[in-house]
Amino acid sequence: MHKMWISLFAIVALLSFSLPGGANAEDIQYVFDTPNVADGGTSRDAKAAVEKLTGVKSVSADTMKKSVTVTFDDDRVSVSEVVAALSSVGCAVSTYKKK
Repeated sequence: MHKMWISLFAIVALLSFSLPGGANAEDIQYVFDTPNVADGGTSRDAKAAVEKLTGVKSVSADTMKKSVTVTFDDDRVSVSEVVAALSSVGCAVSTYKKK
């Protein structure tokens, strides 16, 4: 019985590493400095544009710091796609860094 549980655990562990959303999918977080995110309207537009991207987990805009923080699966969406989405709504990105 003990060997059966160990075997079952090993199979589950292997599957979690190979299936989408398993351990291979790593969520990363970047902070994008966007001087144009100055009010509620622009921050809403920025969030909406980035949230449309497949693989984005969360988006938050900080109008005081003029930045947008995005958590995403880097196997499904790239930093350049996030920058393009922000730029498409008038939020030019001056710099960005991994958090």
